[in-house]
Amino acid sequence: MKMTMREKDYPIIGELARRLENIEDQLLFSRSARDLIKLVSLHPESTALLTPSRPLLAHAGLGEDALAIALDAERRSLMKTDETRLVGYKSACLAWEAAWPQLTQEISNLPLQLAHQRMCAAALDHLPIAV
Repeated sequence: MKMTMREKDYPIIGELARRLENIEDQLLFSRSARDLIKLVSLHPESTALLTPSRPLLAHAGLGEDALAIALDAERRSLMKTDETRLVGYKSACLAWEAAWPQLTQEISNLPLQLAHQRMCAAALDHLPIAV
């Protein structure tokens, strides 16, 4: 599921979770306090198994308001995690960004296959394998 900094992703995630057949996936991705309360009550074994992965499941017994607050906190946390991830990618591509003008000039008159080979070699020189 795409959990980014965009608010509009989360209602879509919730609707997709309702369509999932696997109960454990529904428990992991649902964005509705009402849906989660129902799922938790119907599937306590799966809930116990997944609570370490999604701690807000433990709030289901506290009621809809408490669970809605936990869902909001989870969403904000996921958004911050995504922001941190993007900062890492931005940092990782600084050498590539600096090399890009020269590389563009070098490959502009090359045949496509040679330009592609040169670009791939430059990417290996300037981009990390893992971020």
